[in-house]
Amino acid sequence: MKQEDRGVKGFIIQMAGILWLATASLQAEDLGGLSINFTPDTARPGDLVTLWVQMNREDYAEFKLEVPSHPQLHLVAREQIAPAHVNGQYYQGERLMLQPLSSGEITLTDVAVELTEASGARSVSLPAATLTVEPFEADDEAATPEALPETTPAKVLSPSIFIPLFCMVAGAFVLILLIRLKMNLPVDSEISEAEGARNFDSILRAATITNEDLEALLNHKGDELSETLRSDLEIYLYAPEEDEAKRQALHQRLREELDA
Repeated sequence: MKQEDRGVKGFIIQMAGILWLATASLQAEDLGGLSINFTPDTARPGDLVTLWVQMNREDYAEFKLEVPSHPQLHLVAREQIAPAHVNGQYYQGERLMLQPLSSGEITLTDVAVELTEASGARSVSLPAATLTVEPFEADDEAATPEALPETTPAKVLSPSIFIPLFCMVAGAFVLILLIRLKMNLPVDSEISEAEGARNFDSILRAATITNEDLEALLNHKGDELSETLRSDLEIYLYAPEEDEAKRQALHQRLREELDA
């Protein structure tokens, strides 16, 4: 009899364990892929924190969130993220930007979600979310302001110092102006134009021509070209594909019109 009693007790214990695991599994499944948490979970009074409610699951569903107000939390903003199918999972989220008003541990309970699934709609109660609000440090609350740095008496400059200083500044300004005028003499521009003409002549006399050379000739010699050639150059340069035969034909026409 004792052995039979022990066997019955063992069987009851095993069944109780199986029922407990099944109950825990059903409770987890009842959440429907929903989760809730504070980010960050530690803050100070006045900091911005986010209450995240998210859903990740394989089959389609969507939810409507109901969050009760809390006397120690101030709602700043609320944002909904529409349902989306990402990496084989249906995702939906909603976040609330909150400000804790005082230090302590804030536990948000009674957060409910109306979950709409393929089988219909049902209400889901989410687990409690806890936010730890730390007090300000004693140094932050110190009322005694720091002493201001000692001020040194300002030195008064003698008026006689300003005269040579002004002459030095004026002389430097005149020198800089003369140097800039010398650098901008028209002879330099003439040399630059002659050098540019020689470069264009070498481009036209070359055996081949590149798209960059064609574009340079169009930009600098476009006014000297016929309207037809200028239009053909623009069409070729902005075409998606290059055509070697067209490029060489344009090169020859440029030689003819620019008398290379």
